[in-house]
Amino acid sequence: MSKSMVNNSADIVEDAPEKNDDGDPNEKNFETLKELTDIKWLLQHKECGIPFNTNILRMSLNNGEEMIAQMLVANYKVAIDHKMMVRSIKTRQMKFLYCVYAFN
Repeated sequence: MSKSMVNNSADIVEDAPEKNDDGDPNEKNFETLKELTDIKWLLQHKECGIPFNTNILRMSLNNGEEMIAQMLVANYKVAIDHKMMVRSIKTRQMKFLYCVYAFN
């Protein structure tokens, strides 16, 4: 893998464009690596991340992004309902179903 293809979270924060100060008080950006890792920890370990993670899981399954769905099930807390399971069976997303049973 070439060096340009390898990105870690530190590169993402350091390479982010400069803050656009248009005076919008509601605009929020990650400014440090610690902020980014804190959000990742919240999404992985706290109950407040479950609705967000579940919505991302639904979107990834609906768009056929099976690998993203697998990573979410393996690394984050999600709430999987009956409709999600039936849809993944009908669309033959078998690797996702394997991850559901392997990691839960």
